[in-house]
Formats: sequence, structure tokens, C-alpha cells
Amino acid sequence: MCEIEGWVDIHNHILPGVDDGAKDWKMSEKMLKMAYEEGIRKMIITPHYHKRFKKVPAEELMCELKKLQEIARKIDKSFELYLGNELYYSYDAIEWIKQGFFQTMAGSKYILVEFSPSIDFLEMRQGLQRMQMNGYSPILAHIERYSCLHKEFDRVRELYNLGIYLQVNAGSIMGDFGFGIKQFLKKLLQQEYIHFVATDAHDLYKRPPEIAKCARYLRKKYDTDYIKQILCDNPMKVINNDYI
Repeated sequence: MCEIEGWVDIHNHILPGVDDGAKDWKMSEKMLKMAYEEGIRKMIITPHYHKRFKKVPAEELMCELKKLQEIARKIDKSFELYLGNELYYSYDAIEWIKQGFFQTMAGSKYILVEFSPSIDFLEMRQGLQRMQMNGYSPILAHIERYSCLHKEFDRVRELYNLGIYLQVNAGSIMGDFGFGIKQFLKKLLQQEYIHFVATDAHDLYKRPPEIAKCARYLRKKYDTDYIKQILCDNPMKVINNDYI
């Protein structure tokens, strides 16, 4: 396990009514209880910052997070929640961050960022490097979704060597999105290119906050210290704003 005796989830959509995640407070509470039962003890809550959804002001998000934190404390006083966003990248992203519209991960230098699944690799790399040049550390969300990476494994290696942090979804590792993606991630895990495994939870059934089954699977297949890093140690470094 890890020093907090539980997993750390850095990507989920549990805050209600702000994106395509939890629909109401009742669902949010059930999702938190499920996450806790799965062994998760810390979470960075990451509502979408995307043109398809309303851009909720930071003050409003913090107010809503406090309500969610109260629910978490009733489950367990040690159950801790932090605020972030999942940024859908555009050229304006740096200004959004600098002006405080977009939330970095738990107030750190780390940014959770996603792109269109069909994005060109060169465009993706340039966007990620632009974030780095402005002093941020991008975490590329659910890397299994990008066709430009499936087709060319060396591109994942290139991003890794550039210092881009790579996150995958627990369900994808378990084959929820097809055998091809599962095999792609198996290769990445064997090479230890993955930095984070997260739930990307949106609801209670189709995309729930489940990670325990995945954690058991990973610990049987791969180096125990590495699995501890991607499920606990690296996420804690994000929360503490430490270098990975």
C-alpha cells in the first residue's frame, strides 16, 4: 500500500452539476462512498474546463468543494478532497490559468489536460511544451484515447522523455474500452511509462470510481514499488507540489 494506507485519485467528475459527471448531490455522496469503499483516501476533484460546459468560476467551485468535503469528512475524517480542473486544451489555455479561471491540481504547478481524441501528434506535443515553457507541469489525461499515440508507440516514449506526465484510466487497464487499448496499456506499463492511474469517474454505473480490482491486477503483474508510485506516491507529489 502506501503511507496514507489508501489510493489517491487525481481525475474524476464527482462535483455535481458542473459538467457531464455527477448529476446531483445524492449521486456525489454515493460516488464518494463508493470511492472510499474502493480504498481511495484522497481525491483531486477535476471538473471539465471545456467549451461544451459552462466555465464555473473558481470561487463557485471552491464553495461547492467545501460542501463535498463536509460529506467526505462524515464518511471518514481522514478522507481528503482537493480542487483541480481537467482542461480541454486551446491556445488560450495559458491565459486562462494565469488569470485564475482554470484550477491547477490542488494549487500546484501540475495541470491535468486533455485534447481531442483525433488530434495530430505535432499539435499535441507543441501544446504540452508550451505549458512547460510557461512553468507548468502538464499531466496528459487518459492517454489511451489518442489515436496518434496508439499508432506510434515511440511517440509515447518521446512525450515521456520530454517530461510530460502520463495518466491512464483504471477501467481501460481492465479492458473496459477494448482489447486493443488493454494491450497498448500493458506495453506502456511494462516499460513503466505511466505516471498515474485514476478513475475518471463520471457516475455510479458506466464510469464509477472503481480502482480496487485494477490495483489488485497491477500488483500481481508488475513491480510492487512501481505500482505504489502510480497509485499513491506520484499523486501525493502532485498534492504536495513536489517534483516527480
